[in-house]
Amino acid sequence: MSLRIRKNGAIVCGAMSLPQEDDTYLDDNIHYYLSVLTEAIVPFIL
Repeated sequence: MSLRIRKNGAIVCGAMSLPQEDDTYLDDNIHYYLSVLTEAIVPFIL
């Protein structure tokens, strides 16, 4: 699953969101590394 990091700091699903100007796009490989291998990104459910 890819991610988009918004200018305001929000991290959203890349597949379920439309791109906005100044988004930083993280592909599946980077997302896997940051979430599974290093646990730098951890899901937070509202």
